[in-house]
Amino acid sequence: MTTVDNRAELKRLAEALTGNEGSPGHWFAAGNALYELFRGISGLDERDETLRSDLLLPEGKAISPVWAAHCIKDSIRTRVFLRGILAAIEEARRRFPGGRIHILYAGCGPFASLLLPLVPFLEKDSVEFTLLDALPKNIDLAGQMVAAFHAEPFVREMVVADAASYPIDPAAPVHIVVAEMMQAGLQSEPQVAAVANLAQGIKAGGI
Repeated sequence: MTTVDNRAELKRLAEALTGNEGSPGHWFAAGNALYELFRGISGLDERDETLRSDLLLPEGKAISPVWAAHCIKDSIRTRVFLRGILAAIEEARRRFPGGRIHILYAGCGPFASLLLPLVPFLEKDSVEFTLLDALPKNIDLAGQMVAAFHAEPFVREMVVADAASYPIDPAAPVHIVVAEMMQAGLQSEPQVAAVANLAQGIKAGGI
């Protein structure tokens, strides 16, 4: 596919996953197609053992790029998060009129899969992202995805850091935090520690 074709396909699949119409089977197919689109563009090699190793952090486990990428195939999860984030952006615009909404996506994985599909619906002057992940390879791959879809105008920063200890810069207040590190009933990934830390840096009235 050309870049134009890729962007058109991203929009089509994002519309399928976020729209009011459809069925679980319809969303399942869209989630799998989105995974294949992202995998093909990034060149993520599922057979590469270096991409299948988790990283143990002080507050929990950062799952490997391969397993993080697979999360997008959980189509109901992906759909609910994408719709929820779109609603959060709309609400943040209401609460904070006049400026860009800054979203910190903690644990973005290799595809930034809970924000990148929303790019076709967003105005670049109204929203900006900080993508954060503890694994350098995830940030490398996410950077490739951003470039492939010409989403650079939306990206404020890409950071390799542990979300459980990352200090949000008061000079760049965050309006929305997106974090999904909840595998195995909160027992292995650092969802609670990460959100407890990042919540301290959210702008008053943020989400």
